[in-house]
Formats: sequence, structure tokens, C-alpha cells
Amino acid sequence: MLKLMHLAMASAALTLGASVATAQNAPAVSLNSFLEYDVYEDGNIAIEDTDIAFAPSTPCAKAVIRKANGGTVASHGFYDEYRMSAQVFGRIRPVQSPVVKLRPGDYVMEFQIGRKKVTAFPFSVAKASDSSDPFAPGSTYKWTGPWQKWAYLAPDAQRSGAAAALYFWAGSNDVDATSKRRLYIAKVYRNGKLIAQSKRGVGTITSRWMERHKVTLLQPHSERNGRNASVVPLSELAKPGSYRIDVELIDNGEVFRTFAFRSSGGKIMPHPRTVLGQGGEFKQDTYIFPRAPDPRSSSYTWREVHWISR
Repeated sequence: MLKLMHLAMASAALTLGASVATAQNAPAVSLNSFLEYDVYEDGNIAIEDTDIAFAPSTPCAKAVIRKANGGTVASHGFYDEYRMSAQVFGRIRPVQSPVVKLRPGDYVMEFQIGRKKVTAFPFSVAKASDSSDPFAPGSTYKWTGPWQKWAYLAPDAQRSGAAAALYFWAGSNDVDATSKRRLYIAKVYRNGKLIAQSKRGVGTITSRWMERHKVTLLQPHSERNGRNASVVPLSELAKPGSYRIDVELIDNGEVFRTFAFRSSGGKIMPHPRTVLGQGGEFKQDTYIFPRAPDPRSSSYTWREVHWISR
């Protein structure tokens, strides 16, 4: 009986510790979740399942789309029960899975928890073309914002060991519609010297307007020797130096994504916006927590990632 009492007390202490840890940090909405929302060429955006770090016991959450000058465009709530939860994370589901039609302009998607703004993502919508076909009228729109700015580095989820992978978001929204399939290659430079690249012929921009891409980083190699190129471990990117990653189209060499970061002391230096309690120009609603759902797991598990930006 005494042993059972000790176990119960230990369990209660762990639960209390987790609650206190959550209470000490304000909730934050996942950048990964926002980037995974579907955006469409007709100007629609779908508000979908969304992850929160330091999730309160009851989310009481809302997503509000505002014009950059402050006018409210749309407001949609989430169910008050988490669809999934683990550690300090919780996944909320929007009521009725709303799709919002936006006109050209500058916007902010603001997330509120308990009627308090916790995270905000600015973005823009611009008209790209008008149809002259009387049987297919309408316009197409381009989206700019976090999709072009952010990416993350993490171990490759499909490979054993510590092979490094680059995860970023792109789609036909970002390239000229000269074909439905555009090949790209990612190149990693340390202090201006090429140290890694993805395999040619693997990365593809399809007809999807925007989607997540993942490429494994390999030793620099010729097109002929790509099959035999060794993987580059994440530790290689932690060696001291200034890094740049260019993602370029193979057919014309156009660089359509560029990211930068620094490494020191055997570590990839965290982006300032991923550091808890970061002051100065970074406010709470711009905090990006350095975690993403682990694609290697079928359960609701998270792993550390290294967010990088252009």
C-alpha cells in the first residue's frame, strides 16, 4: 500500500510539473501548421487542424484574418477539446473546416486563445492573371509570406542515421507556368563553398499550388555520380561558419528560395525567433517554437527542428 501511495504521489507531481511548465510559457501556434494550410490559385485558404505548444487545459481558440490595416475579414472558432495531445502540445480542429476567399491585399492571420492574441502570421495575396476564356472565367492569385521565408533542417525521416534533410514549402504558385513539372536542386554553401546538395531529378514542383517539400542532402556530386553520393549528416551543418542554402530550378538556374543560418561551437545557432523569452524586436506573437510533428511516427509525437529563414 505504501508503495502504491508513493507511485500515486510521483504521478501527481509529474502532472503538476507539466502543468506548471505549461503555465509559465504563453501558448504559441505552430508555424508548421499554418504552412500546411491549403492555399489555392482562386484566392481561397482553408483553416485546418492546428497545433499549439504550451497548450492550456481548454484551448478556447479562434483564428481571425485581418487586413494589414486592422479590418477583420473572417473569424472562425475551434472545438474546445483537443483532437490529440502529448506533453505540452495539443492539436485543435476548426469548426466546419472553413474556407475563406480573399481579395488581393496584405493580411494577418491572428490566433487567439482565451480571447488573447498568441501568434500572428502576415501574408499577402496578389492577382496573377485573368482568364479570357468565356467558358472558364476567373482570376488566379499568388501567395507570399511565410511560405517563401521559412524552412527547417532536421534528420531525414526516411533514412537511418543522422542524414540531414531540408524541409521547405513551394509550389506552382512560385514558378512560371511553363510546364506542370519543374525540377529543382538544393545547394548548401558554407562560407561560400559548396558542401552539400540534393540529388538532381528528385525535387519536383508539381501542379500543387503550395506544398511541403523534403530533400536529402548529399555530398557534392556530378549528375552521373548521384546514385553513389554519400549523405551529409546534420553534424556537418553544425561546423562553424556562415551557411546559405539556394533552391534553384534546373532548367534555367533560377534561385527561387534562399535560406541562411550560422553554426558555432558544434551547434546550428537557433533563429532568434525560436528562443523562448527573446526580447527586443521580437514579440510574443512572433515566437516560433523549434519543434515539428515527427513524420516517422504514426502517433502524435514531436521532434526538434532547426528553423531557418531567408
